[in-house]
Amino acid sequence: MPVPSFAGLGTSEDEQRQMSNRLKKICAGLKKRGYLAGHGNAGLASNFIDLAHVKTRPGGVLALVLPAAFVSGSSWENSRRLLKSEYKDLTVLTIAAHGQTDRAFSADTGMAEALVVANKCRGGQQGSGETLFVNLYHRPRSLAEAFEVARAVSRLSPQARQGRIYIGDRETIGTYIWAPLNEGGCASLRETTLASTAIGLATGTLQLPQGYSTTLPTTQLGVLGKEGLYHLDIIGGISKGVPRGPFKKIAIQGVPQYPMLWSHNAKQERGLVVPPDSEGEVRPGCDSRAIEVWNTTASRLHFNLDFQINSQSLTACLTPTEAIGGTAWPNFIPSQDKWTLPLVLWANTALGHLAFWWIGTRQQQGRARLTITQLPRLTVLDPRHLSEGQIAQAEDIFEAFKEAEFLPANEAYRDDTRKALDRAILVDLLRLPESILEPLSILRDQWCAEPSVHGGKSTRIDV
Repeated sequence: MPVPSFAGLGTSEDEQRQMSNRLKKICAGLKKRGYLAGHGNAGLASNFIDLAHVKTRPGGVLALVLPAAFVSGSSWENSRRLLKSEYKDLTVLTIAAHGQTDRAFSADTGMAEALVVANKCRGGQQGSGETLFVNLYHRPRSLAEAFEVARAVSRLSPQARQGRIYIGDRETIGTYIWAPLNEGGCASLRETTLASTAIGLATGTLQLPQGYSTTLPTTQLGVLGKEGLYHLDIIGGISKGVPRGPFKKIAIQGVPQYPMLWSHNAKQERGLVVPPDSEGEVRPGCDSRAIEVWNTTASRLHFNLDFQINSQSLTACLTPTEAIGGTAWPNFIPSQDKWTLPLVLWANTALGHLAFWWIGTRQQQGRARLTITQLPRLTVLDPRHLSEGQIAQAEDIFEAFKEAEFLPANEAYRDDTRKALDRAILVDLLRLPESILEPLSILRDQWCAEPSVHGGKSTRIDV
């Protein structure tokens, strides 16, 4: 039997088995020492880090071309942890362009990639995770240009934490940011001010262009409640005679007993309130489990996991009544019901979109994806800091916007409804001065101009 992971390049079945067995032995040794980077969901590419780690001597240089998902994908977390602890002088190079093949360093992959270079620590040394993120505007077109790019990068000093990269007669070739490796949002970024804003939001500081800075009550979503169930625990099929999930998902038949919001339909998702798109039919013998799932996960508040930014409008939404969330729209159950409206309003501001995009995996153009286990990391407005009067005001704001329609998120630069919501939340609800609106407008336009936001779509901002 061929071993698919090692098939190709004319290898025999015996050679494929030998390579597979050798990799298993290497991974077993690394796992025993707590260094295993490979992950099945990340594919064989993550195992190249294991092989390189074994073969690189202390003080040696590791250099790999990896899928762009390396910088923020949940399946690559072990890889990032290994590099953070066992390597120093980390550099991650990506390409901030909007064509799928234009974001690749390889000639034949046709997918967004990251070039990772690092020095393996010697005995007694310990990695810090401090990383130089280099974001090129295009792939070097020749060896001579690549040499000049490398020379320009080698001159960058951590004293200047971010800026533009120049070669020749002040030609701008990209941007750079010094940041921890776990700030994967710094990759493929054309405007470094977006990094300052996103990182600042996570620590309760709002930093905007033109030097604007103020405090803002934020927290991680997971602090405020719990995410709903994984979709397979709801509708997972039958294995060895036992259904993983108590429901089968079917089209809505009349008035549903167990309504579901499962998949995306961009045209149905222009407003803050989104109707269910299916219902759960209880499998035979699963009545008690169905009730348990409903009581555990059903809510009105749902967060987007697969955000096609250049066609979809919402980071979060409400269903008219409680519903079970699915693959695209899992539930989030706040610890207090009164936090629901502030959360859904914040999530759909320009800053809410930025926070989601920042931690999402951007392997595909114009799209940011999260797993349900990553959702609790999302930076949100902290409703615990709102007074009862502000909570009531959030209800009024929701009433004013609940029937309004938003443009796709990448068109926020020309979306009057989105701009009005930004003003309502930041100025009216949070009592920030109106002077915030001008630098916020600049930030909004900068975000919309990011290739990973518009994906090259004709509706992108003209810059």
